Amino acid sequence: MPEFLQKFLDSVKTISGKLTLVQKLIGGGVLLLSVAAIIVIIALNSGSSGVPLFVEKLDIVDFGRITKKLQDSFYNKGRFYNHSQGWGYKK
Repeated sequence: MPEFLQKFLDSVKTISGKLTLVQKLIGGGVLLLSVAAIIVIIALNSGSSGVPLFVEKLDIVDFGRITKKLQDSFYNKGRFYNHSQGWGYKK
């Protein structure tokens, strides 16, 4: 075994020998909680970021109607606006 690893293990044994049972349990709990938090964060970030709007393939006619409705109602030349209700964002 490499010398630095042996020194590290000896220092860990020395430190753990000086700790009480409660301190060892708290340290183990903190370590376990940290590992669990890292696993949860990785699991949450590895999932898909969105939900598809349409599961089945859209007809070209339906696609055209939806696109026109979105362009007319909610988006006008790069600025958010709803013409029928008169609210939105325009500069």
